[in-house]
Amino acid sequence: MRKNNNRSPVYSPQNLRVILTIVGDGFALRWWVRVASMACLCGLALSWAVVAQERRQIRPLQRQLDLPVQVAWENVPLKISMLRLAEIQGLSIFLDRRVDPSRLVNVSVEAPTLRQGMPALAEQLGLQVSLIGDVIYLGPAPSTAKLATLLDINRERMKKVSPGRRRAWRKPVASDWPRLAEPAGLASSWSDEAGIPIRDLDRIPHDLWDAGGLPAMGLLERLTILLAGFDLTVRIESDGMATIVKIPATVSVESSYSLTAAQAERLDEIRERLGKAEFKIRGRRMNVLATSEQHAAIREWMRGETESNSLVTQGEQRYTLSVENQPVAGVLRSLCQRMRLQLDLSQLSQDQAAKLISLDVKNVNRDGLLRETVSQAGLRYRMEGRKLVILPPPF
Repeated sequence: MRKNNNRSPVYSPQNLRVILTIVGDGFALRWWVRVASMACLCGLALSWAVVAQERRQIRPLQRQLDLPVQVAWENVPLKISMLRLAEIQGLSIFLDRRVDPSRLVNVSVEAPTLRQGMPALAEQLGLQVSLIGDVIYLGPAPSTAKLATLLDINRERMKKVSPGRRRAWRKPVASDWPRLAEPAGLASSWSDEAGIPIRDLDRIPHDLWDAGGLPAMGLLERLTILLAGFDLTVRIESDGMATIVKIPATVSVESSYSLTAAQAERLDEIRERLGKAEFKIRGRRMNVLATSEQHAAIREWMRGETESNSLVTQGEQRYTLSVENQPVAGVLRSLCQRMRLQLDLSQLSQDQAAKLISLDVKNVNRDGLLRETVSQAGLRYRMEGRKLVILPPPF
């Protein structure tokens, strides 16, 4: 990783690991103080969204989520941190209007993939993350946690409207807005462009936004992002039009699953993991009323069960990993998430789990990676189906 004179990292497509380090006494912080001072002198209070500076720099999110990430932010304004992360990773990141962009943050996250790193990053910031199209949305937990489910509910409603209206809702359009844009005006212009009337636009409070934009996405996704910061959302009606409504206190969708014999015997595992989801079981048929995130967890659990009981041998996956001075327990948790394994650390002492390790392995199979990882801490392991059990030293 090369760095320029301002200590800002330079992104290279050849880099498999993205390392982002911003220190509060550097150029970026001094620049931010000047900008913030000018905003205060002008008496402006602007809501703010982060996007990559040029839309051509934004890459498909699902591809970017599989890249490793390491960030270290020390006493830096949240806006500066997010701008650099968006630029380096080629991301579109939208920060909820209720989050103070000038807030100084101290965050350190290292993860094998951005998919695992973003929730950890959001947790350290006291926020929650939601993936909407090619946008990473960061906001307060109560409303942000509902966005994926609200989108799925509206997508089901969309199936019942006329084909013409459905195409209008789904047509991907990129959006930009200037400084001092009003969100109600943006919603109105998007509505006119799509030819879809929106009722109760006056429910959107007056607000002024900093310049920003969104990558190409459907009207439903754009409105969901725009309205969430006001604790509002859009509801698609049977006529294909839309109504602005308050985000409900609870949201859920129902899905049906066919279970294998092995899955039916181990239902207690997924029930315990999901908590408040409602299950209805009839033989090997399972109906579940839950959030979209909980349904995703069910599908992941079912895939893991199928893989562990399959007799089909697939191509062996190879791994490359580089870590430095990280607790062995944290490294193992990240690896198990990536490998879809259950991790059992119950036989280790607190000191053994916290032992720092450093390793640099390339193109090894799963067993080779696990063996090298635990050996760095003087530990052992054994596999029990899909469970990785970590054992203390033999003496």
